[in-house]
Amino acid sequence: MINDNYNPKYFFKLDNKIIRTAMKVDALNKYMPRILEGYPSNMGNSAELFFTHTQFANLTDYYNQSIIPIYSTLVAVKSNKHYQHFFRFFLDTFISNIQNLYEYIYQYTNEFFNLKLAVNRQQFKYLKSEQKYYRANLEKVIEKLENSDNSMERQHLKEVITFANAPDIKTVTKGNIIKQMESIYHISNIAEEFIDLISEDNILKGARNNIAHFRSYTSNFIVEQNNPYFEVKSIASNFNKIQRDDIFDIGESRNPLNRLDNEITFDEIIETADYELENLKEILDILNTFRFNFLYPNKKENATKKYYHAVGSCEACGHEMLLLPKSEFSCFHIGQIEMCSICLKRENFVLINLTPISEKYYEQTYEANYYKNQLTELSLFILVSDKNYFGHQVDLSFIYD
Repeated sequence: MINDNYNPKYFFKLDNKIIRTAMKVDALNKYMPRILEGYPSNMGNSAELFFTHTQFANLTDYYNQSIIPIYSTLVAVKSNKHYQHFFRFFLDTFISNIQNLYEYIYQYTNEFFNLKLAVNRQQFKYLKSEQKYYRANLEKVIEKLENSDNSMERQHLKEVITFANAPDIKTVTKGNIIKQMESIYHISNIAEEFIDLISEDNILKGARNNIAHFRSYTSNFIVEQNNPYFEVKSIASNFNKIQRDDIFDIGESRNPLNRLDNEITFDEIIETADYELENLKEILDILNTFRFNFLYPNKKENATKKYYHAVGSCEACGHEMLLLPKSEFSCFHIGQIEMCSICLKRENFVLINLTPISEKYYEQTYEANYYKNQLTELSLFILVSDKNYFGHQVDLSFIYD
């Protein structure tokens, strides 16, 4: 028997009052990215900012375009008895999309922090196969590296060796995200806040699993969840109400509404949705602050190190310029500074400006092992301000020689 309540014409038959209500709710709940106050800010790579922006925009677009319009419609129709079928139909999609966004956040985090987790099972199997192959042929790879004069080939072979010797591959999950972050990085205050937020069980995860593996909220009939070892089975018909166990895991105490009765109202479902949406916005705000302020944490082994750009002023003429290392940084073809480029005098340069940068920014720019091995507890690096060297960084530890 076909239920006419799910004929397409019913999904486009909302009256103007409901449409206006939904549009108001939609406008009030759009997510606008914020940069949280109270956290430091580093100088960073504009190309990196653009790259992370495109990825972060996918998260915000999904929130605003795939979650909030459905949420707004649910709010608008929740008290209208003529649209209860409509509410249940879109509740399926809303809850599924909430969980989708969490998964996308985990994928973004994996990329942002370079956690090297496989994005899905398909990539996991591929990487495991590749790693097994390279491990079996590691001696040949090392021999090829030793005999290669091609810099690009040598770099690739080094990456192959690192990959072959890497720990076993894991896939992106909430648990693996947290484990990788805590094993690789020194956890800063904002990183700890982020981990705390994603560590919480999202309330609607059980509901999403129920929809995906047991039944849709639009179902009119349901086999009761009796003990499968007992012969008695029953079917509930005209199942118009949504049960509390459909939204919250049975026996769980994390129901924020603390209701004991099993029948849940549409109003309560919206309250639970509000709670989940606020949590997602907090997570997005932290991720946005991470990327915009370039707050990449230091690796564990460099927990106490700090990184800066530095600019100095010539004591003779006052000309401001970058402070360069004593030896040539061949990677950038930058020679020694032996005199001021304006007055040509060999005078001391006074340090006049330090701008914090992240360890990741330093590593992205420097590839010379010499400079990485010369880090002191307070290592200083600079951004070249001269137009000929703009965008390059150099070691500044010689200030303390």
